[in-house]
Amino acid sequence: RFVVCCMTISLITGCGAKGNPGEGTASTAQSDSSNQSGAQTQADTLHVHVFKIGKADAILLMCGDKTMIIDCGEDEDGEEILSYLLDRGFEKVDVLLITHYDKDHVGGADYVVRENKVDQVILPAYVGTNSEYMDFMKALDQKKISRTEVTEPMEFSLGQASVTVEPPQSYVIPNDGKE
Repeated sequence: RFVVCCMTISLITGCGAKGNPGEGTASTAQSDSSNQSGAQTQADTLHVHVFKIGKADAILLMCGDKTMIIDCGEDEDGEEILSYLLDRGFEKVDVLLITHYDKDHVGGADYVVRENKVDQVILPAYVGTNSEYMDFMKALDQKKISRTEVTEPMEFSLGQASVTVEPPQSYVIPNDGKE
């Protein structure tokens, strides 16, 4: 179970991987399923890549031919995230989840949205106030991408992985959202 600042994300794996996740993969989760010989197969692997971008947060999940990005770091980090995806043959983001609107979580999200196809966007249920949030919302509007705000637990599949996203217990924003 990942605890990601404002939201909780649970993963149950059993998914195939597309290609080599490459260097920098922070961890690999494997399901309990195995092939007939008892060995784990590539089809049982969820690849998790945690970007090394200073104190900012950006995590990429790859399961089969599906991708999910959790947060996008700061403004300058969006390009690195997309470059990593494209280098591995992924031409779209299936799910983009932003846990909260601090600039070190939402900063690169506008670039990811502007420069690539994004199928689904999942957001916290409050309005941000910083310029990074405003740039992200503008990019979503320009590309006509709808958003899902997390107000109750939601479940979906990412390839063969099952993902559960739970909202925070409260949306108390320190310093009235000012950084």
